Amino acid sequence: MSVECSIIAEMRPLDRDVMHYLSERTDFNTCIIGKTRKVSYGGMALDLSERDVARRVKNSLVKLTMCQIRESVNRLVNKGLFVRLSKEGKGNNLVLLRKKMVDLVAMDDSVKNPVHRVARSFSYYLKPLNLFQNNMLESKIDKEKHAVHSSVPRTSLLHTTTMNFEKKPMTLDWEFSEKDMEMILFRAFGNKYTIKDIDLVWVAEFVTHWSSEPGRLETQAKWTGKLGMSIVDYFRRPGLYDERRGISQQKASSPTAGRIEKNSSSLPDWAKQPRNDDDLVMWARGHGYGDGPIGYDYNQLRGWLRRKVDARMLESNLPKIMH
Repeated sequence: MSVECSIIAEMRPLDRDVMHYLSERTDFNTCIIGKTRKVSYGGMALDLSERDVARRVKNSLVKLTMCQIRESVNRLVNKGLFVRLSKEGKGNNLVLLRKKMVDLVAMDDSVKNPVHRVARSFSYYLKPLNLFQNNMLESKIDKEKHAVHSSVPRTSLLHTTTMNFEKKPMTLDWEFSEKDMEMILFRAFGNKYTIKDIDLVWVAEFVTHWSSEPGRLETQAKWTGKLGMSIVDYFRRPGLYDERRGISQQKASSPTAGRIEKNSSSLPDWAKQPRNDDDLVMWARGHGYGDGPIGYDYNQLRGWLRRKVDARMLESNLPKIMH
């Protein structure tokens, strides 16, 4: 089943969570999910959100929605990992068939090898794919169980990671591991930030700084981790990068001291008004500002929203925006 494992390894972290959740609820006699033990989008959203409590701090906890779980299941179906046995729509129970597991059972035509034993072996084989325990997969396989199930071929998954254990100095042409960085951002902020949101200046400063210290040796994963934690700090505290670079350490008499540009990439989304007037109303609603006073034109509405944003920046202990 290396095909299924390779597919799962390349999917989004949420899809791997959902895949593992459904794997735990598979009826190994029929390869069907949702008959003997019902599953639902809402139940999965609640259970997977509660699991996050153990691996996230409270202020960064992400609450999953039914829509996110439904889209994840759709991706798993489109990848051929599951087949729907029930109709889509409100009021219909979610029933799925483990497609790859059925294929595995069909390959075993031995009379002495019943379905349930093959399925149990396959269940054990998928166990290391648990998102919360997927570091150093090879070292976590129980030797005793592996001996019992030695008839089931085991494919190394180390090639699917970007981990490199060789320590090297930082160089100017170094690039971080995208999969590792995606995981760092997801664990810190959920789906709020992606690699596309990273300011390239942050990466350039990191690479330039550490490449000037050739005596410092780290693995690819460690370099990516160090950069990732710096980026997490920059996202959590807009303006921190400028502060560390001394940009905000100006004379107290300067009118721009302690302020931040209105177009700065470090500003949170709720502080960046869209340029297009047609998008302004939806942006204000989406970030909790409401529709604004009745009778205001777009210029008046922008001024009203500016004052709302300034008050919110002050409450969040963030620098004042230079309008």
